Amino acid sequence: MMKDLITMFSMPPLGVFEYDGNLHDLKEFALTTEYRGSPNLQSVNTYILNELKLKDLKQFCLDSVHQYSKEVVGINHPIELQQSWLNKCNSKVDINNHYHSNSFLSGVFYITSGSPIGFMSDLTKINYSIEATPDSPQQFLPSVITSFNFPATPGILLIFSSNTNHFVYPNDSDQPRISLAFNTYPTLPYGNNQRLTVVGQKHNASSEK
Repeated sequence: MMKDLITMFSMPPLGVFEYDGNLHDLKEFALTTEYRGSPNLQSVNTYILNELKLKDLKQFCLDSVHQYSKEVVGINHPIELQQSWLNKCNSKVDINNHYHSNSFLSGVFYITSGSPIGFMSDLTKINYSIEATPDSPQQFLPSVITSFNFPATPGILLIFSSNTNHFVYPNDSDQPRISLAFNTYPTLPYGNNQRLTVVGQKHNASSEK
C-alpha cells in the first residue's frame, strides 16, 4: 500500500486573486480605449495602469504581485510594474503561445469573460520513459499533463512566472474578450554582492596607482 505521494519538483504555481472594485467602470474604460493591431487588438497605451481611472486596480495588482512574490518565491523586495496593456479579442480571435521576456512575474486581469487561457509545460518530457495519455488526465497528478486551462472570469487576476508559456483559445463569444496584462521587475538595485548577483547598482571603479 502506498504511504504517501510527495510533489518533489513542479513549475511555478498560478496565483489567483479576486478584485472587489467597480468592474462596470473598468469595462466602459476598456471599450472606449484606442486599440491597434490585427486580429488581436492591443491598447495603444502600453502603460495603461498609469491611467488615473485605473489607480485602484493598479494598487490591487501591485499588492497581489508582492503577496505572490513573498509567499511563493520567498522574495521580500519591492516589485515595480513595467509595461501594461489591454488585449481585445473579438469573436473567433485567439492569441498564440508565448512567454514574456525581460520580466519577473506577469499578470492577466479579466475585464470581460470569454475563452480560457491555457498554460503549457514540457516538463513531462523528462518525467517518464513512456508516453502518458490518460483518457481523463485531470484525475491524475499534474506530472502527466502538458497543459492547464483557466477560465476568463471578470474580476480575477492571475499571476505567474513570466517564463511560463501561455496562450488564449479562440473567443467563442460574440462579445469581445478584454483582459489587462502587465509585466514586473524587482526594484533596482537587486541581488547579493557576495553571490555576485547584483544588478542595477552603480559602482565607481577605483583607479590603479
